[in-house]
Amino acid sequence: MSLSSGRIFVIYLPLAWIGVLAFGYTGILAAAVAANLLVVLGALIAAQSVGLFRTRKRLIAVPAQAFSTA
Repeated sequence: MSLSSGRIFVIYLPLAWIGVLAFGYTGILAAAVAANLLVVLGALIAAQSVGLFRTRKRLIAVPAQAFSTA
């Protein structure tokens, strides 16, 4: 619940505000897409850093190494 609220208040609302001022309704839709993509990127980094998402080659190597506990 808190992750979803954080995504809405920290990422989506500022992007939607900027988007609606710049592009109108299309800016709101673009803000929703951008917010969801940023959250997916953050989830991938977090999952790789704690070992929940293992692949032969790290898709996102540098941020995952910075937060790695091992």
